[in-house]
Amino acid sequence: MSCSDDGTGSVGAVEARAVVDHSDWKVAAEGATESTVARGERIIQMCAGCHGIGEGAPSPAGPSLHGIMGRRVGSLDSYPYTQALTNQTESWTVKQFDEFITSPQDLYPGTGMAFSGLKSREDRAALIAYLATKSLP
Repeated sequence: MSCSDDGTGSVGAVEARAVVDHSDWKVAAEGATESTVARGERIIQMCAGCHGIGEGAPSPAGPSLHGIMGRRVGSLDSYPYTQALTNQTESWTVKQFDEFITSPQDLYPGTGMAFSGLKSREDRAALIAYLATKSLP
């Protein structure tokens, strides 16, 4: 019996559900200090002009960052991504997101994100800690 076979011979009768792995984001949230999260809250203000941060917040020029953890790259239904991101199959892990915010164009050439990147490892860690503590499901 295949994973999509319910035993009646009707393929597709069993619904497959994607399991989203948030474990690395949970580790980032659990290891974050109050000062690191506060630093991340200051840093994320530079993102807020383009990206919605809170649940349901408007996202004027880019996809919402709320709930990004574990979401497949380029998959938010309400945003028209470039092919550089819609063609991706990986999910936003801490490592993937860290690499992206270091230099978006280097990781995904052709992305529409007009941001040169955060070069400071500490700033990236703070931003990740903030997102992890504020929008994990």
